[in-house]
Amino acid sequence: MQRKLAKKIKLAFTVLAFVLLIPTIVAAGFINLPRDANGWTVFTPSDDTRICYISANGNDATARYYSRNDAAVGSDPFNPVGPIYAYATFAAALANTRDGYPDWILFKRGETFVESAGLGSVKRSGRNATEPFLIGSYGPSGNSPVIIIGTSSNGISLTATTKYLAVMGLDFYCKDRNPHDGGSLTSNGGSGFRIYLSSGEYIDGLLIEGCKFRYFTLGMSLQRADDAGDIDIEIRRNLITDSYDTDAHSQGIYSYRLNDVIFEENILIHNGWYQQQSLGGANEKTGGQATQFNHNIYWASAKNVTIRRNLFIDGSSSGIKLTGKYRTSSTTIRDNLFIGNEIMISIGNNYRDPQYAYRFPNVTISDNVATHGGRLNPTNRELAWGFWLCGLDGAVISNNLLINADNDVTNSQALSINSDESRNVQWRGNIIYNWGFGQGLRISAGSAGSSNISFVNNKIQLPDIENVYLIYAGYDVRGEWSFSGNRYYADSQSFYRNGITTDLSGWNSWSGDAATWSQVSFLDVTRDIDTYMRSIGKTGTIDAFVAACRSQDRYNWNQNYQADKVNAWIRAGFFTSNTGNLTPPPTPQNLRIQE
Repeated sequence: MQRKLAKKIKLAFTVLAFVLLIPTIVAAGFINLPRDANGWTVFTPSDDTRICYISANGNDATARYYSRNDAAVGSDPFNPVGPIYAYATFAAALANTRDGYPDWILFKRGETFVESAGLGSVKRSGRNATEPFLIGSYGPSGNSPVIIIGTSSNGISLTATTKYLAVMGLDFYCKDRNPHDGGSLTSNGGSGFRIYLSSGEYIDGLLIEGCKFRYFTLGMSLQRADDAGDIDIEIRRNLITDSYDTDAHSQGIYSYRLNDVIFEENILIHNGWYQQQSLGGANEKTGGQATQFNHNIYWASAKNVTIRRNLFIDGSSSGIKLTGKYRTSSTTIRDNLFIGNEIMISIGNNYRDPQYAYRFPNVTISDNVATHGGRLNPTNRELAWGFWLCGLDGAVISNNLLINADNDVTNSQALSINSDESRNVQWRGNIIYNWGFGQGLRISAGSAGSSNISFVNNKIQLPDIENVYLIYAGYDVRGEWSFSGNRYYADSQSFYRNGITTDLSGWNSWSGDAATWSQVSFLDVTRDIDTYMRSIGKTGTIDAFVAACRSQDRYNWNQNYQADKVNAWIRAGFFTSNTGNLTPPPTPQNLRIQE
């Protein structure tokens, strides 16, 4: 009896210990702090926090750090009541902080700081998920402090194991690379935010929120060695613009082998190029010309990535590019807004070899809005491609809206599955409207050998557009694809099936689609960026919208220019369901994820 009682007590303590550990397990990898009514993370100093203020009028010799209880700090450490003895340089402030503590370094808002060599490699961690080390900004007024970085320097770097670090409300600006602001076109620029981890190093709980990264070669470069640990990172509400280079590849964000990433409500504009390519397909880099290898973001070999409610505007080639010979698994791309870009989302088209087959398991692409593809034609290739995907292994592409590609572009594809085999993929409930010349859905011959692909309840509506294939099937897709419940409409009935052009009747008979030819009466097809701008009382042009997005700041953030707000308004003209509460699609079934 005593032995049984002892076993029960031991089991009870084991269960209790496990339950007590659950919050830590759930929160592992991310900073766990509340957000205010406007969606910004709320930071509160601990009793032993050292607060180091930096001002353009500071003096490293007389400066001191403060605690939350100092009279000069007052009730709000982000708005001290003074007088404050501030530091003049980041290096001096950093030297007075401690690794493993929830210490703060705050630059003063509305001021400019010249840090030609950047802030350097910051080797600081916080205490835990609720007590991070903070590098941010303070002051009662003004936009984010501007930190001027030298032409070949990085804004801020992490090159060692780091835990619980937040960077908030700073404007990293490589001014000398901006010809519009007294600078000149230069090569070999640095990265606004740089991570490189060597063997065995890792990052837990990194938050980058409300910052700007302007005129670098790479707005962010986030990489690790193959035998390094995970990089768990949350990137929120940052503005990344005008990355370019004159003799190297350039991206808004370049990442390699990240795990557990939340990328939300960021704005990426005009990254990967300074000027249009002189010749289509030439990929000449001189003068910062756009190339097909440069993108707003280039994501390689990542796992557990959520990309939601971001704006991807006028990238050199793609808004989002996912690639990698290592499997890029469990990716969600949801409720983003794409404007311009030659390709909205590109997955695959690299590492075409049987050993890299089905390298994108568990992908969800849902509730996104894409408009005006190819409007600036950066690479001079005349492209307006929506979703260009291959190598999928379990995916749902649902409830997306692709509208109003540039009609001057000669190579248009709204939806495309290309180059490599895919399996267990659902395309359902997507709407294609007025997407230029070319194809509504393109199934390339290179994807032959795919299996269990369904195309259900989609609407491809291309009124008043000639010389278009509603569906282009480059091989005999029967047995690999199934079609049902779709509605098609264009100036003429034109489908392409394995070398033969046919009408809807021929397509239905061959594919088993049983689709209808009917023009859908959407509620309001005029809803787009220009009419959205007029609805909020602003100048009704895309350029005016982009200019407003460029002016977003941590301390001057207008929610009218958030992707979710714009998307809900545009989608309401095309979808009858409540766009304010988007229902995520089900998890893809029958996944074959091999690590």
